[in-house]
Amino acid sequence: MRPVQPSDVEQWSTSGMPQELRLPLWSSALTSALIPLTIGWADAKTFESQMTKTSLGTVAIVHQIGSPHSSYRARGEIARTTEHAFNLIVSANCSWDIRHFGDSHLEPGDLILHDSLSPVALHIPQPHRFVNVQFPESWLRTWVPDPSQLIGRRVARDSRWGRVLLSYVTQLSPESLCRSSL
Repeated sequence: MRPVQPSDVEQWSTSGMPQELRLPLWSSALTSALIPLTIGWADAKTFESQMTKTSLGTVAIVHQIGSPHSSYRARGEIARTTEHAFNLIVSANCSWDIRHFGDSHLEPGDLILHDSLSPVALHIPQPHRFVNVQFPESWLRTWVPDPSQLIGRRVARDSRWGRVLLSYVTQLSPESLCRSSL
């Protein structure tokens, strides 16, 4: 695999966008970078967000910083999904809630695995910094033969696996990948 170059980093931002376009354009950016998502609630007057994405082969690392909001995936968003993927998601700074095979409340540093072919609803009530690592199904199954055992289950930041995953995932940033020899 070749080293990550600065030109490999994709960026999105609501900065400079007219207020009335921020939410639909951000929903489009999420769809482009990750999976189809719809913004269900946000303050359109104050909403701001930034996102960077880089890939290591078929694995994508996405960093998001943004305003409070809720988003979801239902039948329409799932129908627009082009590839079955799994997303390992962590918030670096705030508590948040997710409905994905049950309801979970996550504290900063807790992780959860999301299946792109299933409904999800997220409520992020505070300004946030998220890291999302997206794996294609085939890649994840080489490491985890039955991902369904992990989907939607909170991995506490202070559990054995939580400490290991959190340490690794939070080190993955476009900037650090460009500087590394991966």
